[in-house]
Amino acid sequence: MGLDGKSFFYTNAMQVSNSFTFPDLERGRSGWFTCSCCPTNLVRLLPSIPGYIYAEDGNNVYVNLFISGTGSLMVNNKSVKIIQQNNYPWDGALAFTIDPASAN
Repeated sequence: MGLDGKSFFYTNAMQVSNSFTFPDLERGRSGWFTCSCCPTNLVRLLPSIPGYIYAEDGNNVYVNLFISGTGSLMVNNKSVKIIQQNNYPWDGALAFTIDPASAN
């Protein structure tokens, strides 16, 4: 973000040096576009978060995000309900209740 609070450019870690400038603006790049990427990416990210919390592979369930809530997924072709309770990252205690649809 530029010091004026209105200009920006996306950094490339391979191009950033100790002399931090705004090369795109210096080359005549527009300071703002009619459709910015940050708000539109946020709109896509928020509804997709539930799909990132858990993953499964065969009989294994992986917790990717520590977010309190209830999730349902298929594990080895069987429905499983997972309840996650925590106050992470402020409290390291994580509690999971696993409720399979059937015992087998």
